[in-house]
Amino acid sequence: MIVIYLFSGKLRMAVMWSTFAFQVVLLLGGHSKACFERASLFTNSSELGTRVDAHLRNLFWLCYHFDKELCRRTEQPPFLSEHNCDLSLPGGYKDYVQFTMEADIYSRPLFPGDLRLTEIRSRAYTALYSRRALEKSDGEILQAIRTLDGQLEEWLMSIWQALAASHGVSGIK
Repeated sequence: MIVIYLFSGKLRMAVMWSTFAFQVVLLLGGHSKACFERASLFTNSSELGTRVDAHLRNLFWLCYHFDKELCRRTEQPPFLSEHNCDLSLPGGYKDYVQFTMEADIYSRPLFPGDLRLTEIRSRAYTALYSRRALEKSDGEILQAIRTLDGQLEEWLMSIWQALAASHGVSGIK
């Protein structure tokens, strides 16, 4: 429902549905380190507990992504706080981020965007647009921008390296 309302421009409805989804994921513990650790044990096993945790963890990341997207589009503070969530990426995420639409439907979900970029967006909101950011001096804002620029550069280089590796090109600087 969040996706439908988000893409149809009905942001209030998307925020309402996302609030419900976030509450359920938090209530079930999808944001916790324990859930991440149990989910990382899932490797197409038939054990129901690890399958549930892996699914719950993927739902957490979807909620996290949509929370940051809605935050950016509505100019409202995010619902999910990084201070209360374990932001460990899914096991092997950096290795299997693909730049094609092909995916292993059993163990590698397709997220609506790169989760690492979603984390950078979240830091950008906190550093530049949050209530505390309004109280920062110009120097502190410039420092935050430099830090974010470095993080974006790292992310971009990781994408270039992955693209080069997938196409058999070397020497990307």
